[in-house]
Order: sequence, then structure tokens, then C-alpha cells
Amino acid sequence: MDFLQPVLNGFTVVLDPTNLLYCLIGVVIGMLIGVLRGLAPPPRSPSCCR
Repeated sequence: MDFLQPVLNGFTVVLDPTNLLYCLIGVVIGMLIGVLRGLAPPPRSPSCCR
């Protein structure tokens, strides 16, 4: 069962409250950037290609 110790250690690092907070901040910033990009009007095609 020596192989299980690094896995459990990884979960303790991932589930640390500071890391979860950084993850939440990254998700919120990513969602805001994604929403702002989606609100832009679609790009126009050049008039020479009609």
C-alpha cells in the first residue's frame, strides 16, 4: 500500500482551502472573460468578398 500514500498526499494538497480559493477565483475570472467575449457583435466579413 506504499503507492497510495502519494495519492492521498496529492488530495490533501488539492483540497487545501487556499488552493480551492485560487481555483474559484480562476473560474470566476474565466467565466467573466468568456461572457464578455460572447457579448461582442459578430465580426463583419469584408465587403470585397460578397
